[in-house]
Amino acid sequence: MPRRRQGGFTLMEVLVALAVFAVIGVLATQILRQMTDFGGHAVERGGLLTDAQRALEIMRRDIEQLAHRPVRDVFGDAGSPVVIGGERLLEFTRLGWRNPLGEQRSDLQRVAYAWDGTELHRLFWRVLDRAPGSEASRQLLLAGVSDVVFTAVDSAGEEHDVWPPAETSDPDDQDAEELRLAGVRLRMTTDELDLMRLWTTPQGMDFVEDQSRDPLDDAELDDLPPPDDPDADPDDDDF
Repeated sequence: MPRRRQGGFTLMEVLVALAVFAVIGVLATQILRQMTDFGGHAVERGGLLTDAQRALEIMRRDIEQLAHRPVRDVFGDAGSPVVIGGERLLEFTRLGWRNPLGEQRSDLQRVAYAWDGTELHRLFWRVLDRAPGSEASRQLLLAGVSDVVFTAVDSAGEEHDVWPPAETSDPDDQDAEELRLAGVRLRMTTDELDLMRLWTTPQGMDFVEDQSRDPLDDAELDDLPPPDDPDADPDDDDF
């Protein structure tokens, strides 16, 4: 009587099957890890875009409400309404400081931007003409900033690293009356972004058209509309 062969797998077949499953498992793990890393990077980049858009919106609102009101320092010396290239990157007086509590103070605010090598800060003073002991409040605008430069654009279309220009700083100079500040240009580099903005001052609206070039895509910015009220504060009434 012939023997009946028993069905089953040989040792070689089992080893081959195990090797195939191992390869599939390794590939699936790598794909899952890449998808997780990509998702984390997308969330991180979205946060950076949000932070950058918020900082740009705050600076735009400040500069477009610039007021030509000089201030006095702690020694009583008069300063320029707008200073670029001084102790800080940019310092000026702006209109529209909200006063929801009805405090006895001006609606003008002295504002400055300072960079410490990695972070861009917004400074503001609660008084315009400073007395001894007047300290600025400091607010973080954007972290991870590797370079930032403000330049002034005059009514002739020329850019200046320093404002007011040395050649027109004399109040008796007739050319000083003709040369006015028309806009402020920002060039800023962060860990992920390369940004440029040109904002007009209120007196320069008829001269400079707003223009910008940066990687903040229009589709992405549609999700981050600026406030309807230019004086609306996204986080703090002191802005």
